[in-house]
Amino acid sequence: MDYEGCPAYLKPIIATAIYTGLRKGEILNLKWKDVDLERGIIYVRENKQNHHQVKMVNDDLIDLFMKLPVKGDYLFHDEEGKALRDVKRSFQTALRRAGIEDFRFHVRHTSCSYLIMRGAPIQAVQGHAGHSSIKMTMRYSHLSPAFQKGSVQLLNGLCQGILKGSEANGEKIVKNGQKDQEVRQIQLPNPS
Repeated sequence: MDYEGCPAYLKPIIATAIYTGLRKGEILNLKWKDVDLERGIIYVRENKQNHHQVKMVNDDLIDLFMKLPVKGDYLFHDEEGKALRDVKRSFQTALRRAGIEDFRFHVRHTSCSYLIMRGAPIQAVQGHAGHSSIKMTMRYSHLSPAFQKGSVQLLNGLCQGILKGSEANGEKIVKNGQKDQEVRQIQLPNPS
């Protein structure tokens, strides 16, 4: 990710959003008492559903939190140590500097999509997002064509014998009874 256009105080907020999938308000309300760096946990006291949530955090985020200046109760604060109320203006300025249009601070989708693209099971993404149903999480599984193309590349090599064109390897032409056309019928090798 390129954070070049961001002011210094905004960078760790954006990184926290990407690593945790938390909403902007949840991030800005994080207090030091809500973070357990030793166990790698964030306690979200009130989320959108007014539930408590326990978030596991990765090593990168723990390192980032350890470098944050501590001034008052809040992780992300102004110069006086008071909680930041909003970062909308600075975020919009950073987007403008980066040439990004029509984007808002709702990084949950990005966080969940990255998890999926990096191989996390959908159930883990559900827990990461705090969704009560897998159906809600499935909204995040609509991934870019480039990622989907890369994913199908994982199947390369499964049919080496078939692709060599030899009938002995299981390929034969049969008549399709519905349209009276020739189609190739391929018997896949046993995966074991």
